[in-house]
Amino acid sequence: NGGEVLSAQGRQSIDQAIGQFRAFYGSPLIVEGYASSGSESEQWLKSRRRASMVLGYLQAHYHLSPKNTGIVPLRDTPPENSGKTTFDGVSLVSVGSGK
Repeated sequence: NGGEVLSAQGRQSIDQAIGQFRAFYGSPLIVEGYASSGSESEQWLKSRRRASMVLGYLQAHYHLSPKNTGIVPLRDTPPENSGKTTFDGVSLVSVGSGK
């Protein structure tokens, strides 16, 4: 329908990134969504859809508990310490050690 989809390259990037979180498996995981085009409300909706799409993939393929996962739409505000003024995509954030 012309909307965004999670590409094979996107899934591969997620698979590589999630390997870094294996030490924190069982800890809360937040998917931050970002979008830099459109009005503020369009950015919020697009960033929310992106985060939801990635979270759905993570839950389906890595069997992550919905109790320990969530999303945060952040429009185009870059991740802290990224050195960027805007951001377009997703970021995975692990919270705590799970122990």
